[in-house]
Amino acid sequence: MPTVTVCTDRFESFARGKAVALKAARLPIVSIPHPISGRREEEVAAMASEVLPKLVEAVLTLPEAGDSDVKMDTAPSKFSDPIELEDDSEKIYDFFYRQGWTDGLPIIPPTSERVQRVLQQYPGDPADVLGTIPHLNGEATVERCVIAMVMAGCLPSYLPVVLAAVRAMMAPAFNIQAVQSTTNAIAPLLILNGPVITRLGFNCKENVFGQGNRANATVGRAIRLILLNIGGADPGKLDRATHGHPGKYSYCVAENEDESPWEPFHVDRGFRREDSVVTVVGADAPMNINDASSTSAEGVLHSIASAMITPGSNNALRGGEPLVVFSPEHADLIARDGWSKADVRAYLYEHSQIPLYKFSPENRKRIQLLRKKWFEREGDKDKVALADSPEAIMLLVTGGPGKHSLLITNFGNTAHASRQIDFAQTCDC
Repeated sequence: MPTVTVCTDRFESFARGKAVALKAARLPIVSIPHPISGRREEEVAAMASEVLPKLVEAVLTLPEAGDSDVKMDTAPSKFSDPIELEDDSEKIYDFFYRQGWTDGLPIIPPTSERVQRVLQQYPGDPADVLGTIPHLNGEATVERCVIAMVMAGCLPSYLPVVLAAVRAMMAPAFNIQAVQSTTNAIAPLLILNGPVITRLGFNCKENVFGQGNRANATVGRAIRLILLNIGGADPGKLDRATHGHPGKYSYCVAENEDESPWEPFHVDRGFRREDSVVTVVGADAPMNINDASSTSAEGVLHSIASAMITPGSNNALRGGEPLVVFSPEHADLIARDGWSKADVRAYLYEHSQIPLYKFSPENRKRIQLLRKKWFEREGDKDKVALADSPEAIMLLVTGGPGKHSLLITNFGNTAHASRQIDFAQTCDC
């Protein structure tokens, strides 16, 4: 069916880029002044009256079916066509940067020799497709993912982790389309569990969300370069994040399973403890929760639940799966008092509910539309929960010494996805 796209003028470049990706470069686009949100009803009505004639004209002049199609390779040529460059690392980096193929940081040149060295670890065809990544609808072949790995500085042995993470992001519930394009400050967070942590040397202790570990840094960065170069998530063009956050360079951690008093994160998701698993979460930046004074489980959890009362978060507006990250010391204190993960989730769910008076009148109306099922429940009219249910609150134990925990809210329009890591696609090199 012929279609007309309506968007604000600040997002017209996004709409045109998306139209090309959908092989409909001549799709009519009608733009209106940005922004729409925050305007009074009479302003919106005036804008609608002004744009209506343009919309009618666009509908009346729609091209014939098929006439708007422009044939386009579904994969960006940047990861398809070999190029020859002078063997000068600074010049190569400058060239890649000017082409928009990097995250702004220096890269390892993805020469044929380096790419083939990694592909030797893969038992299948390098042209195997893991999935299609919006917005360019680029095919994430194994070879293209390996090119991103080389650029990011990954070791060849990291290959099965990267492939599993890409496959996880293809899960419909993860909603990669929205994660790629939203104005929200969202990035895919990778969580590693199982023997892979020690086998490949992922950091799960001090500074786990920070710098200093090759596996964490380069695997997370490879995912970003895949989203950029295969999916076309160019900042300011098809990646429309208002602010973004530092995790959009690299966002990869491992659970400190040895110091956790509970079953690991991946076991909660139905895997065996001995499985190596990667989970992807569409995640905001972490917010630190400092509680070095509480001496009881309820004291620590009170601090965390209070920090979760955030009316401006996506989870408050949409529900979803907020992630609470405990330091081993906080987790040990809570478990010492006999609290299970189920107990923790039930407490946090109940005590982090946000009174509706904390929202502006306009946002109260918005929440009632977005979370209709919540307000259909009996007795839940004066407050709203951050999570869809107690079970939706994700709990992770990681990091080093210190009385700190973290709250990581998420998009709300996405759900986590987990994938087992296949070590048949690796070597010990």
